[in-house]
Amino acid sequence: MPLARLIESPASTLRNVAANWAAFVFIALSSFFLSPFVVRTLGDTGYGTWSLLASMVAYLGLLDLGIRSAVMRYVANHHAAGRHSESAAITGAGLALFGVLGGVAILAAVSVAFAIPAFNVPAEYMQAARVVIVLGGLTVATTLATAPFGAIVSAMQRFDLSSGVDILLEIGRIVAIITALRLGANLVALASIQLTVAVSRGLANMYLARRLYPECRAGSATWNRTHTRTVFAFGAVSSAIYVSQQVIFAADAIVIGAFLPVSMITLFVVGANLTDYTRAVVNGFAATITPRVSRLDAPSSRQELRQLVLEGAQLSMIVVLPIALTLFIRGGTFIGLWMGPAYAEPSGNVLAVLSIALAFWAGHQVVAVSLIGLNRHRPLAVAYLAEALTNLALSVALVQRTGIIGVAWATAVPSLIVTMVVSPALLRRVVGIAPSEIVTQVWLRPLMAMVPFALASWLLETRTSPNSILAFFLQVVMILPIAAAGIWAWAINPTMRQQIRNLAIKSWSSAMAFLRRTGS
Repeated sequence: MPLARLIESPASTLRNVAANWAAFVFIALSSFFLSPFVVRTLGDTGYGTWSLLASMVAYLGLLDLGIRSAVMRYVANHHAAGRHSESAAITGAGLALFGVLGGVAILAAVSVAFAIPAFNVPAEYMQAARVVIVLGGLTVATTLATAPFGAIVSAMQRFDLSSGVDILLEIGRIVAIITALRLGANLVALASIQLTVAVSRGLANMYLARRLYPECRAGSATWNRTHTRTVFAFGAVSSAIYVSQQVIFAADAIVIGAFLPVSMITLFVVGANLTDYTRAVVNGFAATITPRVSRLDAPSSRQELRQLVLEGAQLSMIVVLPIALTLFIRGGTFIGLWMGPAYAEPSGNVLAVLSIALAFWAGHQVVAVSLIGLNRHRPLAVAYLAEALTNLALSVALVQRTGIIGVAWATAVPSLIVTMVVSPALLRRVVGIAPSEIVTQVWLRPLMAMVPFALASWLLETRTSPNSILAFFLQVVMILPIAAAGIWAWAINPTMRQQIRNLAIKSWSSAMAFLRRTGS
């Protein structure tokens, strides 16, 4: 499949990716401007406590058990084949399972609330922390109970609609948080806002699912043990991946909170959050790959599937590399301007370490979602589990010796091993892509293309001192054409260049035709 197919055919792909990235940009910018206000209002201890509690609640999301991914995968496959009754049965099984698991989430939250004293939570936050945990359990339960409807929206490849909902809810969340904190609200109010957003998102997904796929009426479907086993067989492996990812990305705050003052969590999270925002850039694109891969799961589509995965991984690497390099070279300067000079060095060092793994993770994420879409993700689950356990063991071993920078290395090193060793091996086995193609097309070409951009970033970092965030961003924008030129010259082949030219010409012609019709 040529690159043009990836970025323009079907047309929904471009729409979905653009919508996901629009939602990401909006949410990332809102978090960017909101974070300093929240940190200053709550203080390092208050914000550190909030981050610790959020990490603990995140583990309740493990009760998803991969069921949402299973519903999305099978609904996409059944819809493509016109098996609407099977789609309804799978959705019904998912709703029943999630109803039970939602109840478990609430009971687990109540139990976890009594374990709060085991962490370094200050006494003045103890009672509020217990309430926040319970409200977090209700939020998770709501998310689980309505997850199958969101899975249907994704299976129908209408990420534009779900992204629109996310943007509207983010606007409401921002207004609510600012208003609550200005009125002197505490952590309980923030948790209540999160619960309200979860309920609103669930209701919106229910409405969209009904409109997009009216034949999928789960309430009238007859689902049986076969459908339950089908969901569990797929979901068990997906759940193992999700559990491992939660350990990888959420355990850091808990480890720090167990061994260091809770204020140290803030210093770590300030740097780590910037890599999380960048991961969202990749996920906005990768999320559109999974349902398409599920539809291509047939021997006759093997070559098309191979090209989709390979070129998708390369595109993810190209998109993330300028961001990762900027964070690695200039992250400390940015954090100093954003959060204040006190955060520049400790949080900047954490960010630099995590950015190394981030750069290579980008291409791997497309591989991961493709394997999930093909239902060939069992080896990936084993790899993620090994990464999570290694991450956790290293974090505990290093946090007391080297502090938060040791926790950062404990996260980065296992990630690099999975990305650079396991991922190429899985691609060769499942899709038939040689490791040499991964090394050349996904890694070497984009990295070589970014050398001039990296040099320009280093010169700016060592020769200039921006006095505001605006000046910093203007410097980055100023050298982005260097990155674009490198990508054009080194990262993409002549065939892709011609496809991009053709797409640009077609888009320009369509725009001119639209303007002529509008003018007449």
